[in-house]
Amino acid sequence: AVGWVTLNRLPNRLRNQKNMMIVLNTLLRKAVERAQVHPYYIDAISGKWAVLIENAQSLTRLDDYYYAIVRDYCALVRKHALKNYTPNIRSAINCIHFNLDNPNLSLAFLAETVGINATYLSHQFNREVGSSVPSYIAGQRIQRAKELLVSHRGLAIGQIAAAVGMPAVNYFTKLFKKAVGCTPSAFRK
Repeated sequence: AVGWVTLNRLPNRLRNQKNMMIVLNTLLRKAVERAQVHPYYIDAISGKWAVLIENAQSLTRLDDYYYAIVRDYCALVRKHALKNYTPNIRSAINCIHFNLDNPNLSLAFLAETVGINATYLSHQFNREVGSSVPSYIAGQRIQRAKELLVSHRGLAIGQIAAAVGMPAVNYFTKLFKKAVGCTPSAFRK
C-alpha cells in the first residue's frame, strides 16, 4: 500500500492527485458498505469513478471531482441504504429493485425468493418499511418510470411501462397519473 507521504513525493502532480482520488473512492466505498447498500450499486458507482479518475487529463478536472464523488456516494446511501432493516426486509427490498421489470413481482414472489412465509413477510415489511409490499412495488415502479421518461426520451410509453413490469399501458398510465398527477407523456414534457 502506498502511504499519503509517498503519494506526495511522486514527481507527476496529475498522477499524485489521481492516486489521492483513488484512495478517496476506496474510502467512500467502504463507508457505503456499512450502510448495507447492495454490492451491485457500490460496484457500479465505484467503477464509474475509477474510470473517470483514471481518464482525467487535468488537475482542474480532478478538483471538480472531489465534491461530485462525495455527493454521488451520499445520494447512493440516501437511495439504497438498508442498514435499518432486518436481513429479510433487506433481501425483499433488493429483490424488488432488481426485479421491477418482472410483471410477476408480488408478495408471493418475494416470499418465495426470500424463503419465508408470505404473511410473515407482509407484516414485517409493513412494520419496518411503513408500506404494504404492493404499494412499495408500485411506488418503485413509478419512480423508475419517471427516471426512464427523463433519461430515455426515445422510448415509447409502452416500452417504459414494460420496462417497469407493467405491460398493460392503460393501467400503467392510470397508476402513473394517480401517483404523479399527470400522464407519463405530460410528465416527459
